[in-house]
Amino acid sequence: MEKVELGPELICVQFPAIVKNDEKAVEHLGGIRTISEVLSQPSKKRLGLNFQPHNPFVKKVFGDNKKTAGVLLKVKVKKTKDGNQVKREAVETSVVGHVNRIYKFDSMCDFQYLPIKVEGENSQPKCMLDEFLPSGVDTFSFMVEKSSLFIVPANFTRSDKPINYSYTDKRYPDKKAAKEEDSDKNDMYEERPIWSQNLLRYHLKIRLNSLKVIMPCVAIYSKNGPWRMLWVKYGYDPRKEPGARIYQTLDFRLRHQAGVHSMVTTRDQVVHYKKADRVRPNTRTAEEAVEDIPEGSVYFRPGMYCDVKLPEVEELLASEPPAGYLCHATRGWLPPGTDHVCRDHIFRYVKRTLLASHNADFKLEQASSDDEANSDDASTSANATELDEPSTSNT
Repeated sequence: MEKVELGPELICVQFPAIVKNDEKAVEHLGGIRTISEVLSQPSKKRLGLNFQPHNPFVKKVFGDNKKTAGVLLKVKVKKTKDGNQVKREAVETSVVGHVNRIYKFDSMCDFQYLPIKVEGENSQPKCMLDEFLPSGVDTFSFMVEKSSLFIVPANFTRSDKPINYSYTDKRYPDKKAAKEEDSDKNDMYEERPIWSQNLLRYHLKIRLNSLKVIMPCVAIYSKNGPWRMLWVKYGYDPRKEPGARIYQTLDFRLRHQAGVHSMVTTRDQVVHYKKADRVRPNTRTAEEAVEDIPEGSVYFRPGMYCDVKLPEVEELLASEPPAGYLCHATRGWLPPGTDHVCRDHIFRYVKRTLLASHNADFKLEQASSDDEANSDDASTSANATELDEPSTSNT
């Protein structure tokens, strides 16, 4: 087969308008420099289109980079007039280049709130852009005169793709059950103001689809900080309440050292064991499916200090912060090193429990709260009879 030369590689931009002036089209896309920056980083940047480039308040519509396969053809057409009709005939065709990437503007534009005012009922809208943008060298009167307030957020919507907001009660075919779930949830937040999603599912036995609708109505999700991955009740600010230290997130992971790894089933083993079950078609509906959540899988996904019922940990949490102490951005109301000390206590109890249920003759390395791998003190080994001794940690 004869190889066809497709020419240089080109990038296609599907401009969402009829282009009559190429220079204006490039200006609407941000100019040559902006276009070059976007094309050089297709996985990180999107191509923005502004229909009013000189108006900074106009929200852009963005195009996404997608793979494609095509060629750009140059066709010469001969026009002949036959009476009132114009006939077109292609007389020459050539390949300009091949296209592997295309930018399509499939997303929706954000809501627009432009600087326009209407002075009277029958008057025409007047643009206020000149009142906000500097037009030259301003005099001192610009500093003392009252200016028009026009503060617009950077974005009105979180996504420029159409999504389903579920403005319906179809998720709750039984309204009585929906009211019961909502009432149970309110009772739980009366008990304490901060919960994790998994704990609520375990205690209330609510389906995950229902919980995703209910939770944003009563609580706010904390993405980071001392209460990360937890749902905080509206109106309750844990940064102002020292007592909220017991609800802080505690990240605890089992240290797979020596014999501990052999006594606990790993996630890879569970996934491999259930691999055959996953390929089976699931014929049950969401209403029929029963979500059975084991107790051991919820208390540390994520974990909270108040759920650790150990006397050593409870003694640490009982200590009040000193007067004038401010909530830290990462530690919250707890002093430095508290998380390491708590992990040592938890791990010591875990080892004791595992050894009580396993009669294996092996050794475990002594637990330490220090995460420094290059510590001068080598970790000591202890026999199974010596594991009841508390581990040492530098805090």
